Amino acid sequence: MKFSLKISRRKVSALALISLLIAWGSVSWNVTTAEAALITSTSIQPSNSIPSATGVTYTTKFTFPSTTALECIQIKFATTTGMGTPATGMTSGSGFTLSGGGLTQGNWTNYGTTNGTLEIYAASGQTPTTTAATVTWTGVTNTSITNPTNIYAQVTTYGTETSSGASCTGPVDQSNINAMLFTSGVTTTVSVDPSLTFSVANDGAAVNGSGDTGFVTTTATSIPFGTVDAGSTGVASQTLTVSTNAKNGYNLYINKTQSLTDAASDTYRDQGNLLSAPASFDGSTSQSSFALTDDSTNNSLGSNHWGKIQNTPNSDAIDSATGPVSGQAVHDEFKLETSNTQAPGTYTTTVVYTVAPSY
Repeated sequence: MKFSLKISRRKVSALALISLLIAWGSVSWNVTTAEAALITSTSIQPSNSIPSATGVTYTTKFTFPSTTALECIQIKFATTTGMGTPATGMTSGSGFTLSGGGLTQGNWTNYGTTNGTLEIYAASGQTPTTTAATVTWTGVTNTSITNPTNIYAQVTTYGTETSSGASCTGPVDQSNINAMLFTSGVTTTVSVDPSLTFSVANDGAAVNGSGDTGFVTTTATSIPFGTVDAGSTGVASQTLTVSTNAKNGYNLYINKTQSLTDAASDTYRDQGNLLSAPASFDGSTSQSSFALTDDSTNNSLGSNHWGKIQNTPNSDAIDSATGPVSGQAVHDEFKLETSNTQAPGTYTTTVVYTVAPSY
């Protein structure tokens, strides 16, 4: 600031001159103090913003403004912009990674014993470059303060550390104060209903290597063998299809309500062995037989092997799955032969399929 002063040749009293000098001096002082440079491009990103969440990772990015040797890099989290009170309930990190900024991770150590502060220190110091750096702390517990109350964070570097990072002094550079919010998140729910579909359809082809021909046409509700004379056989096959979202899959069982029986209470003989112990078909002119085979890979009946359809519900699983399925199909074949001595009549029974899902 430039001043111009003109004094007349008239005498000036000593008191007036002293007053003028005092006034001049009062406007001419301008004191400048040294300040830390500004750490720029600061980003502090938690992996989880839910209050009091544990095991949180904090990825902190910033750019060093100067190349002064550092022994501490510290982020404080506080409840006010004055940064005096640590963020409530927040713990320090248990570990860290460091990259960029001209720094070497191996020179630095995590200091994890001051709640509300994330810090690394270098006992021998290291000089950064004026480039971007990333420090990622792990194992942090978030503050318990919830939205809409802000907490505040600030990055500061120091030139000196003592007591293994317990004390950091001589601030070098500092970021602006960052405002942060911790929210409980938006609770999202969805319901999925259990589902199960099952269909029965005519197949009309040989199953499990039987080599049979001459199949009758079945429906979802009937197996019409018609007339099977002594010494003759009848065959029928069906396709059974299951879809379910049951987590643990399902079992598909078969049974019949009774042996094939006529109005005079005569019965038709069943195959002599169970499906759990499959064998060759045992019908002949001297022995009636009604039997089942299937091509489920879960049963391993063996090619052209047969078994008895039991009258007890849920005795024999002819197919299964261990998880959800869509359109899983199995084929079964019914076969009977009438002996020369089988009593004449119309024989009936009901074959029952049961799908038991496991959720």
